[in-house]
Amino acid sequence: MDTATAAVIANDFVNERNLRGYFERRLRSARPWLFGDDTSAFRAWQIAIRSALGKGSPGVYLVGSSMFGISLKPLAFGRPFREVGHSEGPSDVDIAVVDANLFTVAWNHIVDYSRFARAEIGHGRLPAQIQVVRNGIYWGHVTPRDVPSSSEIVGRVRTACAASERELSGHPATARIYRRFTDLVGYQTDGLSRTLRGIMRE
Repeated sequence: MDTATAAVIANDFVNERNLRGYFERRLRSARPWLFGDDTSAFRAWQIAIRSALGKGSPGVYLVGSSMFGISLKPLAFGRPFREVGHSEGPSDVDIAVVDANLFTVAWNHIVDYSRFARAEIGHGRLPAQIQVVRNGIYWGHVTPRDVPSSSEIVGRVRTACAASERELSGHPATARIYRRFTDLVGYQTDGLSRTLRGIMRE
């Protein structure tokens, strides 16, 4: 996508008077760009992810370029989603899982590891990994890569990502766990707001 087209899309986002409300509407009611008009395929994907995660019925969403068809990241804004077979490789799909119980399990694993680390290294500075993830926990999200790899929650998320890759014919998947739907919306809104501020300054 060329710079001019990306600028038009950015302007469309800027003109949204309530960016948070926009994300809420898109996530709750709209099919992700990746699925086009195929509602049944989207529902089948959601069922596959929920089944892989197990225990309960978490909210499952696609965000990022698979939701909009373009990247919303600051350094790649407007870049089209790459299909399987693209010369640069297929785009990843970003899965958002909303479930307070899964979030708490992941959080507990991180806290337990933090306590273990303090016991091992004394009361000095904790590993940088823990310092960074605390901010995410405060805002209600956890990235599985920040959870000790031996924990059960990491295995469940890996299984869900593998299920997504099978459903979507080869698109690699990553996932983030959110405590509440409002935390998901807040994360997406804040990220896009930073991107747009950067674009408008250029």
